[in-house]
Amino acid sequence: ARCAWRHSATTRTRLHASLSLSGGLAFSAATERLVSRGSHSSAGATVQWGRSGGYLKLKAERGGFRVLIPIYLGGRGQGTLLVSAAWALVVGTARWVLVEPQRRKRRAKQRASRVA
Repeated sequence: ARCAWRHSATTRTRLHASLSLSGGLAFSAATERLVSRGSHSSAGATVQWGRSGGYLKLKAERGGFRVLIPIYLGGRGQGTLLVSAAWALVVGTARWVLVEPQRRKRRAKQRASRVA
């Protein structure tokens, strides 16, 4: 099952879950943000959990060059806690770095228009 949605024109989130006989249950959640359209820059993070364990993948892309940093979170036994902590870290960081600056700019513009 797949689910994807856009928060804005530059931010999207994807969820994916699958069940198979050989691989068992697998889950991934990803968020990506377009930083600059002119330079084709984007940043994102993915949390994946499956039979081989959990991964946190950090991605940065600029002008056609992509850097992907996979971080192994652990095997099956450490499961739910690590995935939950990693996803909370990804979402919190993405919100703080990518969403909040735009909200601050928007609020500053609104305050400036009220004062003027």
